[in-house]
Amino acid sequence: MINHDSSFERAQYKPYFSIFHKNTGQFIRGNEPDSEDDVFWSEECPEMLDISITGMCNRECDFCYRNSKPDGNHLPVGKLRFVLDQIKDNFICQIALGGGNPPLHPEFPEILRMIREDYGIVPNYTYNGCDLSDEGLDASEKYCGAVAVSWYDDEKRWFAETTRLIIAGIKTNAHFVLSSKSIKYATRILNGELSVPDGLNAIVFLTHKPVGKGKESDCLVAGSEELRSFLNTFSNHKHGFKVGFDSCFASAIVEQSEINPIYYDYCEAGRFSAFISEDLFFYPCSFAEQLGGINLEHTPLVEAWETGKQFVRFRSFLQTTQCDCDFQSNCRGGCPIDGRAFCTSPLKKR
Repeated sequence: MINHDSSFERAQYKPYFSIFHKNTGQFIRGNEPDSEDDVFWSEECPEMLDISITGMCNRECDFCYRNSKPDGNHLPVGKLRFVLDQIKDNFICQIALGGGNPPLHPEFPEILRMIREDYGIVPNYTYNGCDLSDEGLDASEKYCGAVAVSWYDDEKRWFAETTRLIIAGIKTNAHFVLSSKSIKYATRILNGELSVPDGLNAIVFLTHKPVGKGKESDCLVAGSEELRSFLNTFSNHKHGFKVGFDSCFASAIVEQSEINPIYYDYCEAGRFSAFISEDLFFYPCSFAEQLGGINLEHTPLVEAWETGKQFVRFRSFLQTTQCDCDFQSNCRGGCPIDGRAFCTSPLKKR
């Protein structure tokens, strides 16, 4: 059931409840008072969709998990509508647009407008700091909940582009891919050694994955001095901006920091979130394309979500504790795809 009131604009009640405020981005999920079961997954539909609207990107970074290219394909707007029409009555509170570089889609401003005005869903997106037109900037200010700029080695360009967004009145974040190569640089950011624009909302650290162009040798190492130094810096320093992590990082957070687990979740893929590629294939997450996807032109999204073998496999993996650490209920053994965990306890055989 979806409710609308003056405070929380969308709320859904099942054996658990989820509440989302469109204007602030505040989100709450918890058990109903008479429910003893932990909240594990949304049985009706994912609450958040990650949608690649284009496979096109001109940077060709050597760590790109999507293996995006300058000649990548775009998702036709009609096909995006085809999917959104199927879920317009469900509790989809956010859509994260990605790629590729989303502003390269020839109908990018229209996509932002359509998602917010025609379907009442809040769009967000991440881009590489290039190719955002003035029209796209205006549409972002009008329709998006937040926009993230990927932080690469070109600090001046990143600073200029985030400043441009902030001046336009857009809630602006940085996305930083955390790898064995970049973690010392990230520690310097948290130490205040590198400047960030006034008004930056948050820096969100994303875990490097050995998929696409990503290399196994660049993955973070559990228990390494660099990782511990980074987490100590995060825990002990106050920042003028928020700091966030993707759920892939939960097993590091749970063991090596003192954050209350009520504020984060382990892997949400196939439980509360899912990914749609620009060719309209459906996956538990954007790192899972090598497992094979479900063609949404042949299978309705809700059916694929509920019974698709890839999704059932993910949920089965995550429902069974996969590690022997002291924080099993919040760690869950790390990533279901590459078997990586940042906890230092041995993993059970998978």
